[in-house]
Amino acid sequence: MTAQVTFGRYLLERRIANGGMGEVFLARQTGPSGFDRVCVVKRMHPHLEADPEVSSMFLEEAQLTAQITHPYVAQVYDFGRVDNAFYLAMEHVDGPPLGTVIKHFSSSGRFVPLDFICRVVSQAAQALDYAHRLKDAQGVALELIHRDISPQNILVSKDGLTKVIDFGIAKARTTARRTQVGLVRGKIGYLSPEQLASEPLDFRTDIYSLGLVMYELVTGRRAVLGNNDLEMIGNIRARNWPAAATVRPDCPKALLDVIAKATEPDRNARYGSMAELSAALEAVIAQQGYMPLPPRLGAIAAEVMEGRRTAPTGFDSPTDTDVNTQAHQRAVATTAEHAGPLPPWERKTQPDRSAVTRRPAARRAWWAAALILGAGAVAFAGALWWMNRAPPRPAPVVLVPDVKMPEPGPPPEVVVAPRAEPAPVVMAEEHVDAGAAASGDAPARAVVKKKRR
Repeated sequence: MTAQVTFGRYLLERRIANGGMGEVFLARQTGPSGFDRVCVVKRMHPHLEADPEVSSMFLEEAQLTAQITHPYVAQVYDFGRVDNAFYLAMEHVDGPPLGTVIKHFSSSGRFVPLDFICRVVSQAAQALDYAHRLKDAQGVALELIHRDISPQNILVSKDGLTKVIDFGIAKARTTARRTQVGLVRGKIGYLSPEQLASEPLDFRTDIYSLGLVMYELVTGRRAVLGNNDLEMIGNIRARNWPAAATVRPDCPKALLDVIAKATEPDRNARYGSMAELSAALEAVIAQQGYMPLPPRLGAIAAEVMEGRRTAPTGFDSPTDTDVNTQAHQRAVATTAEHAGPLPPWERKTQPDRSAVTRRPAARRAWWAAALILGAGAVAFAGALWWMNRAPPRPAPVVLVPDVKMPEPGPPPEVVVAPRAEPAPVVMAEEHVDAGAAASGDAPARAVVKKKRR
């Protein structure tokens, strides 16, 4: 879907997902005075309206989710029907699901930071605890159970907030539909033993599923694997998966204890509530000195969304050490044989963990070989150039025309000029007329007599 489509009060911009029950669109709601809000519209396929079970599931999801007003649950804005299709308008979470976070870090040979795991799972537990304790208008507990907790249904926004989504198969005391005997709802890799046994469920089944999500975040691999459904069910009942400590040695024992207690096969041995699980994780955060503030969580979410391979800087806690690629490879290698292959329906979408974590080392080896070959090629080309270079060209010869020089002549005659006679010197002799001088009436006259020397 590329062009925008008007759907009631909403403008559908692009399709985010398409499933068997409906489609999910990124939409925009506009109104008077410049009102504009980005949201998500979940639209049921029109041809499924005649199916009473599907319609009932869709309507109950809208009714239950609309009653949950919690900061860590994606809010419901609107519910209605347009062109014979039911729709649900919900809060748009600008961030990735935890499944995408795990794939992002595994693809670069890293583990998900431990402080991130503790805070995100703690927030999800707080949201689920609120849903478990939800009451109706008369004050009667709804006994709400999510029943589909998985990495894809927990998102982390760029603002650093965790959001639990998709209460599509949630079960409450007031729900009219009942699960058929032998029919198990949810993702098989995250089901509790009591779900597989079709026993009556309570909130502790969500605790078990959230514990499996924690295990996957810590280790970077799914806990429950198998070649088929029967093998996976057997692994769940036998708790047949590698210990998290063998996969990730840097994980503190306190966090390992939380995972172990949450995934106890006997539900009576699990935490008594989601609030207890959240408190245990907050204790780990305090004990380890983690600082998983919203900017830290949001930076990781933004990194995953943008597909960057470098870890976010500026928000690292002092105890959050980078796990090197070699340690990650060794951890995965120790469990590769034990884990077994992925189920058939996930082999196309889930990469082999061991192959993925070997990717950085193989890439470095490829670059080293390329550099060596490149240097050899440059040296070989230089040698060829030196051997086949053209000889230096001689300087050009300039021919000067033959110019006949004049014959030397006799030396010039030296003419000696005769010595000139000195000019006569005229001596002046002054003679004063005595009579005139005596009378005083006439100036004295000087009589000059010439004498020849």
